[in-house]
Amino acid sequence: MQVGPQAGVPQTLDGSVRYVIGAPAESMKDFGARVLLPKMLAKTRAEVKELKARLAALQAEK
Repeated sequence: MQVGPQAGVPQTLDGSVRYVIGAPAESMKDFGARVLLPKMLAKTRAEVKELKARLAALQAEK
Protein backbone atom coordinates (compact mmCIF):
# COMPACT_ATOMS: atom_id res chain seq x y z
CA MET A 1 0.00 0.00 0.00
CA GLN A 2 1.11 3.54 -0.71
CA VAL A 3 0.04 6.61 1.22
CA GLY A 4 0.05 9.90 -0.69
CA PRO A 5 1.69 13.08 0.63
CA GLN A 6 -0.15 14.73 3.50
CA ALA A 7 -2.74 11.94 3.60
CA GLY A 8 -4.52 11.89 6.92
CA VAL A 9 -4.70 8.26 7.99
CA PRO A 10 -6.76 8.18 11.21
CA GLN A 11 -7.12 4.40 11.43
CA THR A 12 -5.97 1.09 10.02
CA LEU A 13 -6.66 0.91 6.29
CA ASP A 14 -8.30 -1.94 4.43
CA GLY A 15 -5.62 -4.10 2.80
CA SER A 16 -7.51 -4.15 -0.52
CA VAL A 17 -6.80 -0.44 -1.14
CA ARG A 18 -3.52 0.08 -2.98
CA TYR A 19 -3.09 3.86 -2.80
CA VAL A 20 -4.70 6.50 -0.57
CA ILE A 21 -4.70 10.26 -0.78
CA GLY A 22 -6.27 13.22 1.00
CA ALA A 23 -7.38 13.99 4.52
CA PRO A 24 -9.04 11.91 5.68
CA ALA A 25 -7.37 9.26 3.56
CA GLU A 26 -9.48 7.74 0.79
CA SER A 27 -8.73 5.45 -2.12
CA MET A 28 -7.73 6.99 -5.44
CA LYS A 29 -10.89 5.48 -6.94
CA ASP A 30 -13.11 7.25 -4.40
CA PHE A 31 -11.11 10.48 -4.75
CA GLY A 32 -11.48 10.40 -8.53
CA ALA A 33 -15.21 9.75 -8.31
CA ARG A 34 -15.71 12.60 -5.84
CA VAL A 35 -13.36 15.26 -7.24
CA LEU A 36 -12.20 14.48 -10.78
CA LEU A 37 -15.29 12.93 -12.37
CA PRO A 38 -17.55 15.99 -11.89
CA LYS A 39 -14.91 18.20 -13.53
CA MET A 40 -14.57 15.80 -16.45
CA LEU A 41 -18.36 15.66 -16.88
CA ALA A 42 -18.62 19.44 -16.96
CA LYS A 43 -15.97 19.59 -19.68
CA THR A 44 -17.70 16.83 -21.66
CA ARG A 45 -21.05 18.63 -21.43
CA ALA A 46 -19.48 21.81 -22.82
CA GLU A 47 -17.88 19.86 -25.68
CA VAL A 48 -21.18 18.17 -26.56
CA LYS A 49 -22.95 21.53 -26.53
CA GLU A 50 -20.34 22.98 -28.90
CA LEU A 51 -20.54 19.97 -31.22
CA LYS A 52 -24.34 20.21 -31.34
CA ALA A 53 -24.08 23.87 -32.30
CA ARG A 54 -21.54 23.10 -35.02
CA LEU A 55 -23.70 20.28 -36.36
CA ALA A 56 -26.77 22.52 -36.42
CA ALA A 57 -24.78 25.17 -38.33
CA LEU A 58 -23.60 22.57 -40.86
CA GLN A 59 -27.15 21.29 -41.35
CA ALA A 60 -28.43 24.84 -41.82
CA GLU A 61 -25.91 25.39 -44.64
CA LYS A 62 -27.37 22.52 -46.66
